[in-house]
Amino acid sequence: MDPFQVVLRQPTYDAQKASLWRSTLLIPVYLGVLSAIVALFHVLILVTPLKRLFFRRNISRTPVIHEDREAGLLNEVKANIKSNGGIVIWSYKLARLLGSIALFGVATTAAIIASDDNFQANGKHWGKKHRGRHGRHRHRFSDYEWLQIALAAFYMYTSFLALCTLILSKRAKRPAKNHLNILFSSALFVYLYRDVWPLATFTLHPVDPHHWTTWTSIALLVLVAVIVPIFMPHEYVPIDPSNPSKDVNPEQTASWFTFFCFTFLDPIVFEASRTDHLPYEALPPLADYDAGDHLRKTSFPLIDPLVLGRRRHLFWGLMTYFYKEFIALAFLIFLKVVVGFAGPLGINRLLTYIENGGRDAVVRPWVWISWLFIGPLVGSAAMQWYIFINTRTLVRIEAILTQLVFEHSLRIRMKEEVPASEKPTGGTTVVPTPESEPGEPEPGNGHQTDGITTAGGTSQGESSSRRAASKGKDKPKKETSVAPSVASSTAGTSTKKAENLVGKINNFVSTDLGNITEARDFLFMVWYTPLQIAICVWFLYSILGVASILGMGVLIASIPVPSLIGALLQKVNKERMERTDSRVQAITECK
Repeated sequence: MDPFQVVLRQPTYDAQKASLWRSTLLIPVYLGVLSAIVALFHVLILVTPLKRLFFRRNISRTPVIHEDREAGLLNEVKANIKSNGGIVIWSYKLARLLGSIALFGVATTAAIIASDDNFQANGKHWGKKHRGRHGRHRHRFSDYEWLQIALAAFYMYTSFLALCTLILSKRAKRPAKNHLNILFSSALFVYLYRDVWPLATFTLHPVDPHHWTTWTSIALLVLVAVIVPIFMPHEYVPIDPSNPSKDVNPEQTASWFTFFCFTFLDPIVFEASRTDHLPYEALPPLADYDAGDHLRKTSFPLIDPLVLGRRRHLFWGLMTYFYKEFIALAFLIFLKVVVGFAGPLGINRLLTYIENGGRDAVVRPWVWISWLFIGPLVGSAAMQWYIFINTRTLVRIEAILTQLVFEHSLRIRMKEEVPASEKPTGGTTVVPTPESEPGEPEPGNGHQTDGITTAGGTSQGESSSRRAASKGKDKPKKETSVAPSVASSTAGTSTKKAENLVGKINNFVSTDLGNITEARDFLFMVWYTPLQIAICVWFLYSILGVASILGMGVLIASIPVPSLIGALLQKVNKERMERTDSRVQAITECK
């Protein structure tokens, strides 16, 4: 068989007949049991005193606001709609609840009518009763009936979770919603594997009976597992429950579909198209998770050395803070690389199918034709999603580092610097300063001496200057010669500064910050390129054989060349940045 035509083993009932517990229809049931155990454990932790062992810190919770509600069913429904985020979200949740109840009814109906002789699957009767001992007919359930009973219990549990998403508090709704999405998705994938995938092949056949109950279950699962989660808007969850935003950014409540298509920006785009100038007040408010104060509070414990208590490379601090974003970026790059081969592989399979006239083909040709469309579509979507996440991370990094630099600069008092070799030692004698005429500024006030002090201290040069000025007032004015040490210090101001602190700060929030953020696409070098090369070599090896290893050897041998060029460029760039620091320092002093 062609290696590209390898498919999964035919999922027939005969293959699963040896063990009912190994049936793929029970996979959602097993996940439902696991979900119930996790939910029970979650309830025990949050309700019982055991929560003190797991949550020792004070976790901010949404303040409970007790409102005076009028009695009556209509008022209760209105209050429930308001607590769920509005009529749109409430309607989607209600549709999911009704869909789950309908699935329970379909599974129950399938279990009841399974004993009918007309209820067949793959030309065999699923519902035949087993003959008991002594020739008696015992009314025992068949295997298919047991499977439908188990699915009915599964849908009963999902209906309970769907009801919880409507009536419980926001804190309890999120776990129930996540469990629902996982359970419904698993049930849909099982049905697609058993009954839809065989339709795309020449050799396989659907496993479940070709009955209205099967296809109704698939249609309802598409509704509750795909349509509702994708099109239902999100509820607003404030970052700080004690201080929620008055005006919510549309990005925070947009559904996955509107967020993917950026249709939540349509109102502002239409508004801008009607006017010549869009005022700042018309723009959407800043999302609370992008606020500078929130970024500072959450990121400084990981990147600020004074808060962290030890020196740590900035790269590891940023990677620790943005680990979720970079995991998502790595997955999107993987998806982009994999689906990039869908088009070439689809063309290869189509040409093979035409060349052989369809002989020994397993997958139908329309599947390979669909790959020509699905591959570029998914690849483009993954790349656009990568750009969005990467750009948002870029803006957040710029905000965090800018706050970090300026906050650190406020911790020090900056004065004119001198090289370390020109700083006065303990044995240097301070020359008295001539007495200034009335109305003339004192030299000690008009020109500060060299040195850097903390925000709470006083420099040694400044105190010496004040003492010299006070001594000069008690003596008659006369000409004094400048000591050699002071003369050398004056001459040293025209030379290169030792540290260029002001220039470094200005350059860091401008040039250096840009260089740091430009390295945000490093995953393309460490993940995208090796992965693409590995897949290419694998495909070439399956077609050309050992000859593809030679090309791989050339690629490996040429790896040091970019590294050497990069090292040279880094050396030149370092020297350029040092001179830029000196230039900015000189310009700052002139001002």
